[in-house]
Amino acid sequence: MPDSELSPAIHYRDFLRFLAAQLKPVSYFEVGTSMGGSLSDISCDAVCVDPEFEITHNVIKKRNRTMFFQMTSDDFFAVEKLENYFPSGVDIAFLDGMHLFEYTLRDFINVERFCHQRSIILLHDCLPSNLRMTSRFFRKGEDWTGDVWKLIPILKKYRPDVRVLLLDCPPTGLVCCTNLDPESVILSKSYYKIVDEFAHQSLDDARLNALDAQFPLARSAELFARPEDLTIYFPFSRRPCSISNAVRSATHSVVPRFQSLFIVTSTLNPTIGVVDAATRVSQTREGILSIRENASDSTILFIDNSPGDVGDKIQQEISDIVDIVVPLDGDPVAGLLSKNGLKSLAETHMLLKALKYVADAGLATQLTRIFKLSGRYRLSPGFDINTYQQGCLRGKYVFLRRIQSWYDPTTYVFSTRLWSFDTELIDETTQLFFNTLLDCTVDIEHSFYKYINKTKVVEFDRIHCEGIVASTGVMISE
Repeated sequence: MPDSELSPAIHYRDFLRFLAAQLKPVSYFEVGTSMGGSLSDISCDAVCVDPEFEITHNVIKKRNRTMFFQMTSDDFFAVEKLENYFPSGVDIAFLDGMHLFEYTLRDFINVERFCHQRSIILLHDCLPSNLRMTSRFFRKGEDWTGDVWKLIPILKKYRPDVRVLLLDCPPTGLVCCTNLDPESVILSKSYYKIVDEFAHQSLDDARLNALDAQFPLARSAELFARPEDLTIYFPFSRRPCSISNAVRSATHSVVPRFQSLFIVTSTLNPTIGVVDAATRVSQTREGILSIRENASDSTILFIDNSPGDVGDKIQQEISDIVDIVVPLDGDPVAGLLSKNGLKSLAETHMLLKALKYVADAGLATQLTRIFKLSGRYRLSPGFDINTYQQGCLRGKYVFLRRIQSWYDPTTYVFSTRLWSFDTELIDETTQLFFNTLLDCTVDIEHSFYKYINKTKVVEFDRIHCEGIVASTGVMISE
């Protein structure tokens, strides 16, 4: 990995400790524990594999379970099942075993089978700083990465669905893999072909310098300084996720799945309206929990543009029941709009930020439909997520049936408390938000009706959403 002229990068162990402290995993798997340095940086339950442990660090800490398997990783996966120790899957896996690409490739294939949709696999030593350390032959007393750098072009060619982020962590980088698919058999079926293809490939100076250009490169020091930015790269959830039954089957059949994202927009501490902050927090919690109850497999993204501080306790309460929090701290536009009570513009700005997160985090390829639910509203018992799986809604928006405008009887409005769109429409929806920002003459409901492509709109008589209107305190049910 070429030297950086920017602020000093964060050592990989310091970054691993930082990552675990921020994401709070509950299950950790490690290949290549050796003396236990990296293991000592993680405090959750751990399964560790190494053919010859030489533990010199405090690796037990306060965790409930630390399991050591003194064997090769190939032997471990041949006789053990990670699901026996982590039934909900592996949250973080750190692969730092034999520094030969075919070994690391097998480790990746084997551990991915026990991952869930928000797992992270970290690969060490894939960004060498010089050519000598990339030799396949170990030299005692010298830094050695071997040829595990080959995992970078392998993943790029054979698994473009995996989201790969390169981190400039000394001494030899970290490769972070998310958007994992435990049902994928592409690498396992192509294993011998891949080994034959890459066995004789080597690096020269030009390829070494271009290695970190194959995927996005993040500056570890910048993430360390702004931990809130981690959610851009790591859509991690502490909510238990079950390993797919297909993983346990012998056929590994791949079944297309309907994946939905709920964007919950909120102003927990507002400057306008008749609903006080404490009530807003309570109603927002109810709304989020209604998603958990009525659309349990959905991902929930929360974004708030309160002009004032809502307090650490409330922030933590909300963070604990959602999957993703997109912070707007320090956003001058969000602060200005919210402070001046420009509700529609503030909401549109939040939606733009949320969709930018979806794009930056590579979530769009995982999703089929995105819902927007206004904070303080909740899904009522009649809501059925299966309704939205109908083929006729492919490439469509879904709104409550239009109603006549309250100020211009010649036009109509779409309610925006709960609406959704197929992910094929992400670019079109982003442009819709921009049009609303530029020409929000009345409110977001009028602007949506004005600018949306109505041939792509399906209108429901009931969308099963209920709550209290903030400006009036009136209870509504749609």
